[in-house]
Amino acid sequence: CLVLLTGCATLQEGRAVWVVRYRLAEPAALGKIVGDAKRNNMNTLFVQVHGRADAYYDSEIEPRSEVLKGHPKDYDPLKEILQRGHAAGLEVHAWVNAYYAWNRPPPLPVSPEHVVNRRPDWLITDDEEHRIDRYSREEMARRWVEGFYLDPARKEVREYLVEVSSEIVRKYRVDGIHLDFIRYPGSGFGFNPQ
Repeated sequence: CLVLLTGCATLQEGRAVWVVRYRLAEPAALGKIVGDAKRNNMNTLFVQVHGRADAYYDSEIEPRSEVLKGHPKDYDPLKEILQRGHAAGLEVHAWVNAYYAWNRPPPLPVSPEHVVNRRPDWLITDDEEHRIDRYSREEMARRWVEGFYLDPARKEVREYLVEVSSEIVRKYRVDGIHLDFIRYPGSGFGFNPQ
């Protein structure tokens, strides 16, 4: 028995599949994802529902992913895959990209509520005090930076990530939160003047 603060738990072998966010864009694909996982003896799905500071779930914090444009407003990929996955006996964990906020632009996020548009001051700064959104595509490519990152040293950013994860746990019966991109984009970053 593994003793936790809340009691005892048994250890279980995890055999997981990571479901990339754009696979959630087609409702018809969700049944295939769950079916394939079950047929291949998997017991867990890590479902990327927060990939670029956007939501593949019903959120009051994040804008709906632009990838879901054209789908009915009531299409909730996380809700759908949770229902299907749990019915098949799979655990479903919400996969959250923590500090990665947007891929290398252009274009920038459409929504004015997107954190990149709403709080550009939260974006990471390099060792010469240049914020990452001031980089050209060429500079980003030269420094091997795949996109915009939030600055983990900012208290507001950490609080924001707690809010995002808390909202998911509060609204959905996920079996866990899987955090990804808990890092700086490279060694020359993290020099915010504050």
